[in-house]
Amino acid sequence: VEACFPFYNGRPYDARGWTTLESAVATEAVARAAFYPKLAAALEALPPKLVEIDGEAGPAVARESDAEAAQRKAAIERAEEEAAWALANLSSDAQYAEALAEAGALEPLLGLIASRNESVQLQAVWALANLAVADPIKQQLHEAGALPLLLGRLVATLKLPEEQLVHLDTTLQQLTRCLANL
Repeated sequence: VEACFPFYNGRPYDARGWTTLESAVATEAVARAAFYPKLAAALEALPPKLVEIDGEAGPAVARESDAEAAQRKAAIERAEEEAAWALANLSSDAQYAEALAEAGALEPLLGLIASRNESVQLQAVWALANLAVADPIKQQLHEAGALPLLLGRLVATLKLPEEQLVHLDTTLQQLTRCLANL
């Protein structure tokens, strides 16, 4: 005799444990995708994929409110800014710079150059300028396509009105320093 028992768990959705892991993994994946502009654009074009399994009506697509989406994006931007700031500080020491490059920090930093957040861009460029001092890292940056990305950021920055950029002088200084180091 086979039976189907549709009741999975009596605990509230947020208290089940596995949903916390699922949510954390999905959030981390989306945050990491932001470092790859083509992937981020592809994901942004897709509808949200979150299914609410609680409730009387059965499974239904859960919709994120505009306020929730804004909070999520703001949290990701804050995390990116803090991470880029930490990497910029660590990269100022040659020993840490080498460790960062070996750990794979170059590609995510290059991805942060395209961030919509000016502070994130600045910190990423600052870190890359620090990293580009070392010849082996300089070569890795060339191979990763850093030069066209940095030149593109420089051109885009020069096209923006001054009042739009809080850190214009510092951004231009770090972009120039980074390009000179390469």
